[in-house]
Amino acid sequence: MSPNRSPFKDESILIEHLRHRDERAFRWLYRKYSVTLLVHILKFVHDPEQARDVLQDVFIKIWQHLNRFDTGKGRLFTWMCNIARNTAIDVVRASKTKGQPTAVQLMSIDDDNRYYIEQQYWTPAINLDHIGLSQLIDRLQPQHQQLVKLIYVDGYTQLEAATELAVPVGTVKTRLRVALRLLRHSV
Repeated sequence: MSPNRSPFKDESILIEHLRHRDERAFRWLYRKYSVTLLVHILKFVHDPEQARDVLQDVFIKIWQHLNRFDTGKGRLFTWMCNIARNTAIDVVRASKTKGQPTAVQLMSIDDDNRYYIEQQYWTPAINLDHIGLSQLIDRLQPQHQQLVKLIYVDGYTQLEAATELAVPVGTVKTRLRVALRLLRHSV
């Protein structure tokens, strides 16, 4: 039997097995829907490792709350997608409200009384293809492409980009200004 083909005649039989805590039915459910639900979760949670954790939480909730599923209100898959979406949204909201320090709290003073930022937070990668920006960037010369991606996609500062590319900061600023002008005119 194919791994996607259900060993259960129809959804109601699968649900009945799940409600009776049939682990074989739950394993089949996981194999069948885990990838689809993970993709759904990744629409909200952009960190793949965190998304896998959310997926695990989703299947625990499915297992624990099967008695709440009402066949008269919809299909099992739709119900599972709603659990996945709601759990993912809860995780995103919780991460936004977790007492993240302000920029002032991240600053320190070195021995020469200069301020510097101690820590930077990870931000989700920008999906350049979603807005068509990657095609515009690909039209730039390689030195401009690399710089735009370092600064605007990877979040480097101009100083970090200069160090990475082994060029003076002034060169980075000039190349970046030229690249942005070229991008502005190509739109």
